[in-house]
Amino acid sequence: HMWFGNLVTPPWWDDLWLKEAFATWGTPLALSQLEPDNGHWIDATARAIGTMGLDSLVSTRAVREPIDRNEDIRNAYDGITYSKGMAVIAMADSYFGADVFRPALGQYLAKFVDSDADSPDFYEVIGEVTNEPAMTEVFRSFIEQKGVPLVSVDTSALAGSMSVTLGQARYRPLGSQIESGTRWAIPVCIRVGRAGQPSERICKIMRDDTLDISIDGEATYIMPNAGGAGYYRWNLSADDWDRLINHFDRLTEREALSAIDSVVAAFEADQVDTNSLLRVLEAAAQHESWQVAVAPMAALQRYAARKDIVGGGTTFRDFAGSLYEARFEELADARDDNEIVIRARIERFLATVAQDRQVRARLLTDASRFIGLDGAPDADALGSDRYGHALIVGVQDGGPAFFDKLVALGEDLDNPRFDAARSVALGQVKTAAEAAKVRQMALAGTLGPRETYDLVTGQMQQVETRGETWDWLRANYAEFVDQIPAQWRRRTPGFANVFCEADKIAELEAFFAEVGDLASGHERALAQTIETIELCDAFSEARAGYLEKALQAR
Repeated sequence: HMWFGNLVTPPWWDDLWLKEAFATWGTPLALSQLEPDNGHWIDATARAIGTMGLDSLVSTRAVREPIDRNEDIRNAYDGITYSKGMAVIAMADSYFGADVFRPALGQYLAKFVDSDADSPDFYEVIGEVTNEPAMTEVFRSFIEQKGVPLVSVDTSALAGSMSVTLGQARYRPLGSQIESGTRWAIPVCIRVGRAGQPSERICKIMRDDTLDISIDGEATYIMPNAGGAGYYRWNLSADDWDRLINHFDRLTEREALSAIDSVVAAFEADQVDTNSLLRVLEAAAQHESWQVAVAPMAALQRYAARKDIVGGGTTFRDFAGSLYEARFEELADARDDNEIVIRARIERFLATVAQDRQVRARLLTDASRFIGLDGAPDADALGSDRYGHALIVGVQDGGPAFFDKLVALGEDLDNPRFDAARSVALGQVKTAAEAAKVRQMALAGTLGPRETYDLVTGQMQQVETRGETWDWLRANYAEFVDQIPAQWRRRTPGFANVFCEADKIAELEAFFAEVGDLASGHERALAQTIETIELCDAFSEARAGYLEKALQAR
């Protein structure tokens, strides 16, 4: 920020990315020099991929778009500005090369030192200094357009060579109202794997609907996002997915993250078979990099909460648990900080998603000792990395005695991290009596604003308490928003994004037409929530029971 924002300042909020995205890009850039083995670029890639979900909505925003109201300023501080902006910069740096891009960046700073500069100024300088008009095309198309590009890959074998045809379109999940026609200048890099030989990296700028690439010799697999540096999703034929999965261990960490996201996105667009999805998730969970290994958890957790997709039995939960049980046992005696963190992540997943009875029983025992359910509290019974999921298991499995003790303990224990975990856990109760107490706590004014918000978020996530919580929220909205951070009021339509029934949309719209003045700037969150409900409904209708059927067929 000393360079981007202070030394050279964006003149208006529509160019917020020129400071926030560059500062976000600079963080892993610097940390990777200081700590080359700590996976900072892997984490940055994961954050960029996480933003693609938001960028896949019709109601998303471009990195750079007009800011006409104060409320639009706050909405611009989101993953699109930070993580997508960072990803586009990193993609250009990777494609054109640090020796080309970074000196041009230096010239941009030097030209506008102690002054202000907007995006056209930035485009002009980097285009002139690098003598690469394509670089300006890339930045303009990704910064000033909404959405995630989808690169399709079609391969065919020829005599002594292969032909690869790439196609581009905007990614559209099932049920999306996104219109076709958006085109990017995409810096596409594919990696061609060969038996017994080093892989080959081939890079082209894709401007048109299609791009043809010829490859000498036969490829054993095609990785459509070499190095995982491209901000795009991709899809393969069933046969090419099989070839890539069979060589999954040859993918770099960032390539593996790209593969996980792309196959999940293809499944949610009804463009890939279920078995390819399951095989990628299995291969990823066994990856030696823990950042890759935990990446499937987000999709697995999302699906586990959907009985319409996974069925009402234990087939899917058993599958999810089987992916991580062995690794969890291998880390039983973990001493390294990273291993302790990953073991806690796996334990949380096994307890809350796979619903592993043995894991939950151990957590209940440890959590009960920690809060002193049957005696004096034992501070050594739980490490802070286990607070969250241990307390969730406690309130769900420990009965009224655990719940009451946890509520009381919050008044005596001065531990901010515990307080945050406690409020999240209390929000996860499932019984009607305890849920009623939680709702009373949310209006009592005895919790912090963030903790109050967490209580209601948790209650909306639980199928058992969702309906009553939604009715309560609508009846007590004015009192509730007085208890939460003022800048979070605009987010409150998002409480309803857990619904999957299209008939809830009219109810949601009518409610915020009535109370919208209490949540200035809520319009974007409302539009995104409505779209999320529509997409969930469409996905449910098209994919009902798919995962359970595929797993049973195995």
